[in-house]
Amino acid sequence: MSKFKNILLALALWGAMAVGFTACSSSDDEGEGGGGVNRTVVTLPVSVTTADAQTVYLVTRGLNGSVKVNTEIRIDAGDEDWCSFDAAKTVHYKSQRVSDKAVEIFVRKNETNATRRATLFVVLSSGERHTFTLDQQPLTQNTSYDRIWGEQPSFQVSNDLIHKTYYTTLFHDLKSQGGSGRKVRNYSVCYDTRHRVSLWVAYPLHKCYTETTAHLDKNEGISERLPYDEQPWMQDPNTQMPVIPNQYMYRLTTYGGGYDRGHQIPSADRYSTKATNSMTYYSTNMTPQRGKMLNQQVWARLEGFVRSKMVSDTLYVVTGCYFANDSKSVSMPGVNGGSVKVGVPTHYYKVLLRTRSGNTRKSVSQCSAAELQAVGFLLENKDYPREEMVSAKFVRSVSEIESLTGFNFFRNLSPEVARSVKAQKNSHDWGL
Repeated sequence: MSKFKNILLALALWGAMAVGFTACSSSDDEGEGGGGVNRTVVTLPVSVTTADAQTVYLVTRGLNGSVKVNTEIRIDAGDEDWCSFDAAKTVHYKSQRVSDKAVEIFVRKNETNATRRATLFVVLSSGERHTFTLDQQPLTQNTSYDRIWGEQPSFQVSNDLIHKTYYTTLFHDLKSQGGSGRKVRNYSVCYDTRHRVSLWVAYPLHKCYTETTAHLDKNEGISERLPYDEQPWMQDPNTQMPVIPNQYMYRLTTYGGGYDRGHQIPSADRYSTKATNSMTYYSTNMTPQRGKMLNQQVWARLEGFVRSKMVSDTLYVVTGCYFANDSKSVSMPGVNGGSVKVGVPTHYYKVLLRTRSGNTRKSVSQCSAAELQAVGFLLENKDYPREEMVSAKFVRSVSEIESLTGFNFFRNLSPEVARSVKAQKNSHDWGL
């Protein structure tokens, strides 16, 4: 078999639901510190790939520190050797400890007109057996579907990170309104299991998401219009894949200490349906953010400012948090009992991308650098003066935010376009 072209598939969740499971050597009901129980999570973040040659990853992660569980993994790709653990050879069996780096699975380009499937059999040394399937699309199917999602950063492979996209049905697609019931992305997260916050939340911003339609009762449809203690604060209910283990989440009571439960994607960015709006209240979208003098003041103004920059072509937004150090945390009740630590970020950022005219009817991946504008904003997680307004002092280039955080934003731009657009730092383009 010829050597595969080793292209990282960025753990895309679009086009297919991801697959995940939790396995443990003892009861899964114990909370943190529950007597040193060895728990293991094995995740295949991608269950459907494009026809292109690429690399996908099987991520294994111990949930209780140093876990001594081994895994044995076997691939059954049928009669054709198109999927294996080795780029140059046909290797279909692998054994390793779960604490090792993610397992690379190399996929050869599908030049046929048929979908092909590989089955991955995973056996833990505890004796538990689990199965994943990996489907590769045929050559005849559009393989550039992921480039439509203009907001997506590159996904990073790490045992501490879980990437997840939440899907919803917007009002005009509801079957009750004569629609098809189709699912569209609500927002995507890069969830840090160590800090128990999402390091970034990426989402499209368009009036189809933000408009409050007539079907919504003023006191029922939008969560933030409910009394504060009646709003649907909750941990991720894990009704969508991949599952984020309870070990890594917490019960979303108040943080205390002057910190608000700060949304990364604002509630006001998702007014289409009650279900769409309620997802913004998941703990995976929250961080401990300074309250009265940040979240409720200049940060809220920044959120409104961003909404004012929506266009017909769609505004693409990534909101995130950054840890310059790990000096602060808050204690929160664990989902399985006990208490857990939630990291307090030192900074927050937003990066924005849109077309200049706002009405090109093109994907950003199809645009030249001259057709696009981008900007970043960086604020500290501290108290600001109550009268602080959104201004050029907070403006950064997207490249500067990338250098700070280590993330690659707007990955679907071509390298040449990205270099030019991400270097922009023109406050006047954004009315500042």
